[in-house]
Order: sequence, then C-alpha cells, then structure tokens
Amino acid sequence: NDTEAQTLVSTECAARVHSVQVAHAYARLVPAVARADLFRYCVLLVKGGVYLDADAELLKPIGRLASVAGLVVARESAWWPGSDAAHVVPHLRASQRAVFADHNHTHPRYKIGNWLMMASPNAFTLRHVVATVAHNVLAWRETAATRRICLRGRILWTTGPSVLTLMLTPVPRDVRVVADADFGPMA
Repeated sequence: NDTEAQTLVSTECAARVHSVQVAHAYARLVPAVARADLFRYCVLLVKGGVYLDADAELLKPIGRLASVAGLVVARESAWWPGSDAAHVVPHLRASQRAVFADHNHTHPRYKIGNWLMMASPNAFTLRHVVATVAHNVLAWRETAATRRICLRGRILWTTGPSVLTLMLTPVPRDVRVVADADFGPMA
C-alpha cells in the first residue's frame, strides 16, 4: 500500500543511496505511473529480484538470466530521433544533450525499457539510477516550454525509459541489456 511504499523508499532505499532526496522525490510525484517507476527501482535496489510489467509476455524461460549479478534491462526498438526528444533536449544537462549530438553513432539507437528489470540487491548502477531519477524529479521546473511537453513525455524523461537510456549509455559493466537475439522474442 502507499504507506508501506513510502516507508521503503524513505528508509531502506534512501539509506542505500545516502540521500533523503529519494523520499522527497517520491512524495512529489503525482502521476501514479511515475511513482511506480521510482518505486520499482527502489524495490529492486533494496530487495533485488525480477520486475515485469503486467502485460509482458516472455516467450522463453527467464531462468538463465536470474543468476546475473548487477542489473538486467530490456532493449526496445529504435527511437532516435523521438518525437518527445525534440521538445525535451534543450532542457537536458549538457552531458545528456551530447548523446543526441553524437554524429559518430557511438551511442546505441535503441531505448532501454523498464518493463523488464532484474537486479541483485544493492546493484551499483541501480543506486545511480535511483539517485538520478530523484534528482530529475526534484529539478523539474514548470516553464512555458516544459508545459508544452505531454505528460507521457515528462514521465519518460524524468522517471521512465528515456532517462534510463541516457543513464545507461554507454552500457556500464554491471548492466546487461537483453533483446530478442539473446533472450528470445519479447512482447
């Protein structure tokens, strides 16, 4: 329930990232889907395990990925340049904008999804994900420009897959990105 979720985020998760910002960010999030994004990252950081969206269908056994240490995420189809990206890029930090300006194509042209996530407790990169998402939520400022971004776009870029893609590009050593080729078709 909401009380138990707030307690996990404000105590156990905040202690692992050494920041009370996580609890403040979680309390500030209004759309339920954005709260669910941050909560999913916190639960995986604290307890480890597997997260799947309710509408996910895995067509091959997930067992062989269960022993992977760190973080496992799913790769989604190509996304550059995304319609949301054109509106959000001016509001990103310089290091994040650099991903879009890279003409050498050293960055992947796919999105990392958060519909499939597996993690060991206290996964190093997941601590970074939680801290960055909390920072994004608290740093968001309503302006004339940001109000033009649809709610879906705001969520994608503050707590969702688009921010994960920027954070996990290039892919850190403790992260495994799975796709059809190495895991089987996913729907």
